[in-house]
Amino acid sequence: MLLCAGLSFRSGMVCSVSITLNQRVVALLNAGCRKVLPR
Repeated sequence: MLLCAGLSFRSGMVCSVSITLNQRVVALLNAGCRKVLPR
């Protein structure tokens, strides 16, 4: 039980970190597109 809980906790942490990183990358890409293509 402890091992499974630890693995699920680790996978959850990795997923949350990857999601935050993806949001930052998307925000940076959006900012870059706005600079290149001003509307």
